[in-house]
Amino acid sequence: MAHIVRTPAELAEGMRIAILLLGIVLAACVPAGPEAANDRIQIPRTLAEYQQGIDYSCSRDADCAIKDVHNCCGYYPRCVNRDSEVNPALVNKLCEKESSVGVCGFPAISGCACVSGRCAPA
Repeated sequence: MAHIVRTPAELAEGMRIAILLLGIVLAACVPAGPEAANDRIQIPRTLAEYQQGIDYSCSRDADCAIKDVHNCCGYYPRCVNRDSEVNPALVNKLCEKESSVGVCGFPAISGCACVSGRCAPA
């Protein structure tokens, strides 16, 4: 079996295509018409907007879950509200757009708890 080697340029082109396809899929999910304008989800345009949009609120431990919120290094688990939307593919796109890098490494989280109304590692 032959081993396929991809250059960084080929990998970047593949990522661009994947992001473009993701954008098309997301655009197809947006409701049409002025009556649906209030129902549209705002897609963050910056990493700061994405991070501010993550919901950490809770009223009990069961409201919290470990999710990959991602950063510019990749996988980054956090305790967030179980219904909070996270989007690792969007983070990759925003990191590329902003030419950002992240602090690599991540905490080992085995469980979450609701502490003073905010999800936190247990």
